[in-house]
Amino acid sequence: SVSLNIVIKSQQTDVAVKAGEEACLQCPLSYSADVLQVMWQKLLPEEGEVTVATCHPHRYKLNPDFSTKIGLKETTLRNCSIVVQNVTEQDEGCYLCLFITSSDFADYGKACLHMYELHKPTLNVNRSISTGELEVSCSATGRPAPNVTIHVQKTIWTHTNAVKNSNGTVTVIRTAALSPLHMNKTLECSATSSFGSERNRITIPGESISVFSFRLYSGFVHWTVSILWMCCSCSCTGMAVCQKTT
Repeated sequence: SVSLNIVIKSQQTDVAVKAGEEACLQCPLSYSADVLQVMWQKLLPEEGEVTVATCHPHRYKLNPDFSTKIGLKETTLRNCSIVVQNVTEQDEGCYLCLFITSSDFADYGKACLHMYELHKPTLNVNRSISTGELEVSCSATGRPAPNVTIHVQKTIWTHTNAVKNSNGTVTVIRTAALSPLHMNKTLECSATSSFGSERNRITIPGESISVFSFRLYSGFVHWTVSILWMCCSCSCTGMAVCQKTT
């Protein structure tokens, strides 16, 4: 839950909330005034200002169109606070806290709500049969695009690729090649943005049976071919000598 105190006198405050969390927008009155009601309005691109909640001296009112998303935390005239629940992309935008006084003077604060998304990175390690190198892949999805880092001292090569998803998020994939010396060691990957960070770690296993078996099989094949070549060479030489002698 994120709480935001809006300073009156028409100042704007920005708040960022992780997707799925709730944001509590508070609007305390910092000076004495004869307030008749407090109105919370959301600024929509096409419709303009839409009232989502109103606090009166002895009651409050919620707009039915927003009742499933917005609730009231405080209903007093000096601090009428709303809660935006399960924040999604549709909840983003600016909200006005409007004080209506008996002197026909209205004062307001403004809060702009931004949603961010950051998922825990996925970390995978594979062993290249041809080179013996460890191929590491770390991917993370977020909004905005996260910065993905594989925490290792030395790499053979690295590569980064980004894919834009239909829901507005970006998946960043970072791959790297490591030497076999990193086997049996712990590897960590992090995904960071200006709003937070997520981490994941795994322990790289030792040499797998499949790789060892392939090397053993490859060695056997190489040894067999060498023997056959030697036998063939000897046979050919023997035939040449016999022919020459005859």
